[in-house]
Amino acid sequence: DNNAGDVNFLDEVTANQQSLGTNLRAMATQNQQNSDVQGGNRVVTIHVTPVTELAVREAKLEGNKVPAVDLIISVNTQVAKVLGTEGLDITSRAVTTNSTGFNAKDGLSDAEKYGILLAKLSGLDKTNGGIVDASLRQIQEKLSSPKESFDLLDQGRQQALLALQKNTQGAVFLENTELNRQLLGEVVITSQALNPAGQLIITGKALPGSTVQVSMVSGTQNALVNAQGLFSLISTQIQNQLNVPLKVVTRDGLGQSVNITVGLKPQVTESNSLTVGSASTLSAEQMAGVSSQAIAGLTSTQLQAVKPDALAALSVDQLAALTPAQWAALTAAQLVGMGLTGITTDNLAAVSAALGKADDATQLNTRSNVQSVVTAAIEAQSA
Repeated sequence: DNNAGDVNFLDEVTANQQSLGTNLRAMATQNQQNSDVQGGNRVVTIHVTPVTELAVREAKLEGNKVPAVDLIISVNTQVAKVLGTEGLDITSRAVTTNSTGFNAKDGLSDAEKYGILLAKLSGLDKTNGGIVDASLRQIQEKLSSPKESFDLLDQGRQQALLALQKNTQGAVFLENTELNRQLLGEVVITSQALNPAGQLIITGKALPGSTVQVSMVSGTQNALVNAQGLFSLISTQIQNQLNVPLKVVTRDGLGQSVNITVGLKPQVTESNSLTVGSASTLSAEQMAGVSSQAIAGLTSTQLQAVKPDALAALSVDQLAALTPAQWAALTAAQLVGMGLTGITTDNLAAVSAALGKADDATQLNTRSNVQSVVTAAIEAQSA
């Protein structure tokens, strides 16, 4: 960087013109790909990036001393491999993600893969206050550990994806498209449902041609993503627990793994979908996904397994779906948890009997009406 604080490049993640703030160097050997003859002279073209500077630092070069050929090849190769672009010539041309030449619709060239790597480094720069040198020093310290190097790059990937999702004008890519987000590892679970057999059905979107791995309480399964970026799977086992989130592993445009955790929020349309075990793990938030039809079909055993705070979250329509027999089966803790007052173990039998005889349409359709039935039963017992 020989122009002090003047701008040198358009940063991918921030979409701002920035100064490098450090010198960038490169080391390379002549080969058929980077050289040609122009005007009778052999011309070697070398592209300088933060990645080539990282290789120079790793080679521990001093001044302008020319390194040995073997050292150049081994270090450049090592750096490309550790950064997730094995086989890439790091001195070759990169097509940056925020340039008009980047187009993933026709597949990714090596130059475009290089551009994605630079976008990740830009994201890491953002975590370091925009200081390129700080990012390079961080990565160099971890080069001997592929996992730690990957973790640093993944921090950058997350920053780049977040900037793109926020749809900041010109951030990362020229366009905020689904495919471009998927190149940075975005995976979206579009629907979750329990079928009548209690199996979990999942649909989602991820990078076309990739494989998505989903870990559920019942096991881990893989799903292939089709050319349109869609995938689906049905769990091979019944879901007996609903309080364990989904762990999803996908791949970004460089083939590097991306791990995310997704809360389990299945739609339940039939009571048969729930076992006693799964009913007992329903959260208040998950109750919103249970249809009124499914609630009306719950057996006494299923219903008694539901936690009081989950029952407290029932909507007006869900509450109205409960039958007199179901109301009569609820425990004192469940009734109290639903906001009903005055109920004790001593008067529970009387309350349950009254609820079992109440009119479904007029007396059990709202909480206030249910409370009236409860209060009348308690007063009658005390009289």
